[in-house]
Amino acid sequence: LLVGAATFGRPRARVPHIGEAMVHWTAPLFPGETEREQRLRIAACELSDIGWRDHAELRAQQSFHRLSQFPFVALDHAERVFIALAVHRRYGGNDGEPGLAAAAALLDPALRQRAGVLGCAMRLGYRFSGSVPELLAQARMEVVDERVLLRLSTDEDVPDSEPVRSRLKDLAKALGMKGSDIVR
Repeated sequence: LLVGAATFGRPRARVPHIGEAMVHWTAPLFPGETEREQRLRIAACELSDIGWRDHAELRAQQSFHRLSQFPFVALDHAERVFIALAVHRRYGGNDGEPGLAAAAALLDPALRQRAGVLGCAMRLGYRFSGSVPELLAQARMEVVDERVLLRLSTDEDVPDSEPVRSRLKDLAKALGMKGSDIVR
């Protein structure tokens, strides 16, 4: 699965190694994940930029359909849907869209929430970094006292700060947290 995700995802991404950077970016949100959960997260990150060439209004839907039907090996239907839903959310899609209910029903509620959290984290990462892997290394996400923190390692202003704050709020909501902050 991981070789297939990288082989399919990297040539289709704007920056070939953004998926690898997303793996490191999203890791702090999933402490104690199982080997299976980590494998799915890595695959989703490697595939997270496959829709950038699609029309902005269709990226979420097209990515979902592309990934839910792609013949990846070594995963079951629920795992395939997990990856597709995570990338769908990365492009701004939501679970209530027509046509997703039947597929989403293959996931238990916890796995469905995990896909949403991963998608929101990737969405935040892409907005924050502008798809530049090196910029992701300048910040880290943390969960502290029911809040999601975007901790910056520099005193620079947050690029595109209002959309970044909005994506951070979306991530906090997906995690069921009380709020979010950007801290230095």
